[in-house]
Amino acid sequence: MALPSHAQVFKSPTGEVHSRAPIQITTNNWVDQPRVQSDACGIVLLDVDPATVKRIEVTFWNTATISSKFTLTEANLTQMNQNRDTRPTCINGVRQPTQFSQNPNSPYFYADGKLAVFLPLNSAVNVDLKYGVDQTKTAQTRSCGIARLKTPSPDAKFNGTSLADLPTQHPPLCRKGVLYLPVQN
Repeated sequence: MALPSHAQVFKSPTGEVHSRAPIQITTNNWVDQPRVQSDACGIVLLDVDPATVKRIEVTFWNTATISSKFTLTEANLTQMNQNRDTRPTCINGVRQPTQFSQNPNSPYFYADGKLAVFLPLNSAVNVDLKYGVDQTKTAQTRSCGIARLKTPSPDAKFNGTSLADLPTQHPPLCRKGVLYLPVQN
């Protein structure tokens, strides 16, 4: 017995993704980076590949116990990659204007491929970074012909479709090579 055609790829109520064929989804995962320190003007230069990094979470420490955080989204990074600028400089604790004189709180990519992040303060501070990168997960079909991926991240996509947009239904069970379909109401 085959699954209904609308249910060839679906999610279970627990968030697992099931398919009648091998399945591949793309998720955006956070990768912690080593702590860095800004220069005396609050500028941090990062080696970031805009083709692979989709989000950047920046946390900077104003004091030993107080931090501030902001996140750069994929749209921010795409726009910044198109807006090239000259390398920012800091002379005696004073941020020097750049070619395009960007807003001092705005990060951007500059010519040699590094991302300059301007923190909203003029002092050297510790900076913690997390990069959001795409990761592909794959599942093969089991003996009953069903593939399953356990609880992928909520922003995962299957063939460009958000997992939130997949139909939800109870998954079939596979026991000793026999497929048991759930009762449909």
